[in-house]
Amino acid sequence: MDRTGAPKSWWFLALALAVLIWNISAINVAGTWTTPHAMVGFWIPDISPYLCFELYQEVYYIPEGGLKFPNIKERKARWAGIAPTVGDDMTWTVIDDITGHAHHCSLVRPAKDLLNPNLRADNLSSKDI
Repeated sequence: MDRTGAPKSWWFLALALAVLIWNISAINVAGTWTTPHAMVGFWIPDISPYLCFELYQEVYYIPEGGLKFPNIKERKARWAGIAPTVGDDMTWTVIDDITGHAHHCSLVRPAKDLLNPNLRADNLSSKDI
């Protein structure tokens, strides 16, 4: 947590993410490398959702009801991990910066993306980047 700058109140979220990663990590069992998920469910887990973001990373997400073209409202949040029991494999848990509430959503992108800045959310002009 000290590497990401996450506050102490995120201790449980960091632990939950660590457990999820540990469960898909390969271990040596009797000379054979396998994952706990492969041992129990006979399938090899996909690690893609774990590679997209890091704990406490600033992200933009679209809250419920915010996807109304042309007035799409993105909000700033912090990435808290994946949501393994909600939606598809690429559904993440984010903590809203303003309300502090957890949201599960698939439409998430990094806030500090130099190639695709969010000029509306940060009130920036293209020369500020």
